[in-house]
This record gives sequence, structure tokens and C-alpha cells, in this order.
Amino acid sequence: MNQINTTQMDFTSALQARLERLQHWRPLIEKALKWARSLVTFTDLVQSICQGQRFLFDNGNSFAIVQLDINPSGNALYIYVAGGDYKALYELEETVVQFGRHMNCCRLSTSGRKGFLRRNRPNGWEPTNQMMFVKEIP
Repeated sequence: MNQINTTQMDFTSALQARLERLQHWRPLIEKALKWARSLVTFTDLVQSICQGQRFLFDNGNSFAIVQLDINPSGNALYIYVAGGDYKALYELEETVVQFGRHMNCCRLSTSGRKGFLRRNRPNGWEPTNQMMFVKEIP
């Protein structure tokens, strides 16, 4: 088998494994999207990961889907949705941070429930002065 076919098989295998992991986390992802009143669907997230617009991190007991925000003044990673076991999620955060360093990011950000800060402030998370507001357009 030539190098191109081997590379294509590796890519296909990796993509299939990623899709299987997304299916595993689907109930938590859909619950989070519903809670956040997100217009993004599970299918939208899958497509954006397959297209390289978002990235899935998974350590077996937790997951995070992040997107890269590239700006002239500095790159940032935004955790779009995450879930699973909290201890495993803290461990996964280090993997996400390493990816951020590799992508020249200076910041990691997310939004979440009010209780997020209480649990995560000891790990370096700080609130901003910004709140999210939503107004439906009839």
C-alpha cells in the first residue's frame, strides 16, 4: 500500500474514533446545548469538528469541545461545551492548555452555570465583567 492510502486510512480511522466518542458524549452535549439555549445542534458540532473548526478532547471520563479564536492581539481557546467527571475534566484541562500553547494562545475562556466559578476559581478561572444576554428575534 502506498503512503497516500495509508495516510487516508489513518485519517479515516481517527475520524471514525472521534465520531464514536462524540456519540458516547451525545446525551451530555445535547443537555448542555439545551440548557444554554444554543442555536448550535449536536450535528452542527460534529460537522465543525470534522471540518477542523472545533476540536474534541476526550480522556475517557470527560470531554471538551473547543474552538480557536485567532486575533491580531492574541489567540484564545474557547471551551464551547465540556462535561463528564469533574476530576477527569481538571486533568483534561491541562491537555487543552498544552494545545492552546501549541496554537500560540494566551487565554482559555468559557461560559457556564453560576456554580462554575465557585468550583473552578481555585484552578485559576476568573470572572470577567461581561455577562451574556439573549433576546429572541420574533
